[in-house]
Amino acid sequence: MPTLPRGSVGTAQLKNGAVTAKKIAAGTAAAPGRGVRTANKQLEPCAENVVLSMRIKPRHRSRLLGISAGNWHANQVSTDNDYELVSYLQLREGSGVVGRTANLSNESLGGEGLGEDQRQPIGSSGVLLDPDGWAPTVLRAGRSYTLEMIGHTYGSVCANNPMVETAQLSYVLLSDHS
Repeated sequence: MPTLPRGSVGTAQLKNGAVTAKKIAAGTAAAPGRGVRTANKQLEPCAENVVLSMRIKPRHRSRLLGISAGNWHANQVSTDNDYELVSYLQLREGSGVVGRTANLSNESLGGEGLGEDQRQPIGSSGVLLDPDGWAPTVLRAGRSYTLEMIGHTYGSVCANNPMVETAQLSYVLLSDHS
């Protein structure tokens, strides 16, 4: 079978209908995972909290695109406090962390307060990178992994009973051809 030079086939060379969402999902290019949700989850003050987690067992060598979103608040309001919640996704194999997204920091600085009526976003998304942050984490076929949505609280919020009001976590497995 003849081979084509890399990059020689593009959109102009494809026939209409040659690539469809159904054909992509049927292969290993992208396979959506099921999502999980939570509501009214109390966070430990001044701590790293696992907000949500889910098990993943890929059938093919893959990379992982994680997606999380939601909102949080402090249950008590004080107008002169600073609040911060850092959120990110991490991937574990057994007890070791094998991948992470970048941190998303959400702050409410003094004078604003952060009560139930002042919800702030929580979440992170992206391709999970190795613990050094240089290359995408590669998931091996048949291995079990745990994807976690982390919320780490800092500042005055530690005395104010931080709570995730709603959150959801999902993922997409991307084929790894490296």
